[in-house]
Amino acid sequence: DSKVLPLKYYKNEKGMDDEGQLGRVTAAMAYMMYAEMVMYQNDESRFAKALGYMKEIIADSGFKLNPDYAAIWETSGEWTSESIWEINYEQSNSERGWGSPLAVGGTVLPTLISPNTFTADAEWTGEGWGFLPMRLETYEMFSDADKRRDATCWDVRGTEYTVRYQDTHIWLHKYRPYDRNFKSAPFDQNLNYNNNFRYYRYAETLLNAAELSLRTGGSATGEAKTWLNEVRTRAGLSELSSVTVDDVLTERHLEFVGEGKRYFDLVRAEGISGASAKNKATTALVPDEYGYRTNSWTAKKKFIPIAQGELDSDPALVQNDYK
Repeated sequence: DSKVLPLKYYKNEKGMDDEGQLGRVTAAMAYMMYAEMVMYQNDESRFAKALGYMKEIIADSGFKLNPDYAAIWETSGEWTSESIWEINYEQSNSERGWGSPLAVGGTVLPTLISPNTFTADAEWTGEGWGFLPMRLETYEMFSDADKRRDATCWDVRGTEYTVRYQDTHIWLHKYRPYDRNFKSAPFDQNLNYNNNFRYYRYAETLLNAAELSLRTGGSATGEAKTWLNEVRTRAGLSELSSVTVDDVLTERHLEFVGEGKRYFDLVRAEGISGASAKNKATTALVPDEYGYRTNSWTAKKKFIPIAQGELDSDPALVQNDYK
């Protein structure tokens, strides 16, 4: 209930967080989690409630899109009006190291997803491990006009460095490394970048609302179109005159590259009428030329098995059919 738990916390005039609440989960974060859950389950009986939650966030003046998509991923873009929820990482007070990997501190993600022995960028003098290059197809799915392409894809084709397995010379720009984001760590700096992980963004609220509106009988030229076009306009793309659920799924693909959303969208799209094959797991999650995937997706992979300890503790639980 947002009357008990505020949608978003603000600094008061004395620079103090409201009612000592800083760091607690907000109602907006809970609303986003609820929507994500019922949309993944394709539970149409709860779509209207989820849509109501999204509309409540949209109506709150504390939330809006960052006008500059690339700025979202800067340190200055953390916990701004687009942020619904982030996982905090800090470099300067880090206690994390090779001997204490679970201690508080920074994140190792920028080290993992950056090129090895790379010396072509004066803004970064660190050492990448060369994991998780991006596919060429990901870069090419963006139009030249889409501002999200260069903010998402760190294209270093033509630059020499030590090539690792499956290297494409394209990396995730959203969490790419910079010296300013890890050089203040007291030790084991490669493990302690200060890049917060953006868990829920206001852009997802808008796209959730657009999809939920369409799937509860909303007009293709009504509020769903308005919400989706807000995201497209920020990206520098022309507005759509009418929208479908498949348009929303496609826009989510472009908007959330590298943010952990696409796999779950592909899986849940198997149960969505009107979703195109490209947006479904059975078509998209197949073996590919890079060797990233070796097994095609099946419906039994939607839910992971319940741990035996959980089953033993509650006889009422029934194991998921996952084999």
